[in-house]
Amino acid sequence: MSQFEFKLPSGNVVAFREPKNADRQKVIDMIKPNEKQSVDEMLAAFCVLSVNGEPPREPDPKYMMRAWSIKDSQTYVSLFLEMFTIGEDELKDIKEAAKKLLRPESEAI
Repeated sequence: MSQFEFKLPSGNVVAFREPKNADRQKVIDMIKPNEKQSVDEMLAAFCVLSVNGEPPREPDPKYMMRAWSIKDSQTYVSLFLEMFTIGEDELKDIKEAAKKLLRPESEAI
C-alpha cells in the first residue's frame, strides 16, 4: 500500500494512502440518497491515515475534515484528485484509443 505525506498550508502534515475501487464503493454506500456529499471529498477523507502523526480525531469521512480550514481541505482534496484520478492528458489519450477501437475494421488499418 502506497503511503504519502503532504504539508498543508496550515503546517499540519496529512498522511494518506492511494484509494482502491473497493474504497470508492464503500464511500458510495455510506452516502444516503438525500445527502449532499461529494464522493471525491469523502474518498479523500476515507484515505487519510493521520494528521501530524495522530489518527484522525473523527473517523467518519463525512465529518473528518470539518475542523480543517477551507484552504487545508481544498488543498488536500485537490492534491488527492490530481494524484489518483485521470487528468486531461490521460483523458485525451483514452478518447483517442476509444475512437480507434470503434472505427470499422476496414478504416482501422
